[in-house]
Amino acid sequence: MSEYLPSPTCRRALGLAIACIAALAAGCGGARLPAAAELSRAPEEVAMLDQGRSLYVERCGTCHRLHSPASLSAEKWPGRVASMAKRAKIDAVQQELITAYLVKARTTPVAP
Repeated sequence: MSEYLPSPTCRRALGLAIACIAALAAGCGGARLPAAAELSRAPEEVAMLDQGRSLYVERCGTCHRLHSPASLSAEKWPGRVASMAKRAKIDAVQQELITAYLVKARTTPVAP
């Protein structure tokens, strides 16, 4: 009886699927990102912070594990976001929204 060996394409697809599952599993234990409503009561600010949070999760979280807002100082977040802007394909307005969310989340105490 001959042994079945999957094609190289099938092996690559299987490897990619395993890597994706591992990345998703690793991301499950990631940073706690407070909701915008936990950071402000002003409706306009909540809307802005919500946009920043969504952009952070969608644009930054697709390439790497999300960092806790507390992992960098409020002074360092703008430079970090700017350094990743080209890779994340975010414009200046989106950078400002992400930075505003991260700085506010870093400096505003929220319940665990």
